[in-house]
Amino acid sequence: KACERSSEWSQALGWFSEVREEMAPDVVTFNTTITALQKGTQWQQALVMMDEVERHATHHVTPDAVTMAAAVQACGQGGRWDMALEIFYNARARGVQ
Repeated sequence: KACERSSEWSQALGWFSEVREEMAPDVVTFNTTITALQKGTQWQQALVMMDEVERHATHHVTPDAVTMAAAVQACGQGGRWDMALEIFYNARARGVQ
């Protein structure tokens, strides 16, 4: 959470890598990392992390409203409203509120 609050997105990615080496990341781990990327205006990295969440969806990690909101905000900040809308509509189709 400290990385998320201080917008230290590179530290958040390092922390995520450490967690991933020791255990399977959960949705909170993904959310914290994506939010740090969003706050650090790293929309492309946030999308990479969203792809990783999708790959882990089969391992009991399901993107939630926090995951989707951070990704939408990251894309919006990057001027990629097309991607932000795509994520938003995908979330609605999945029933994420």
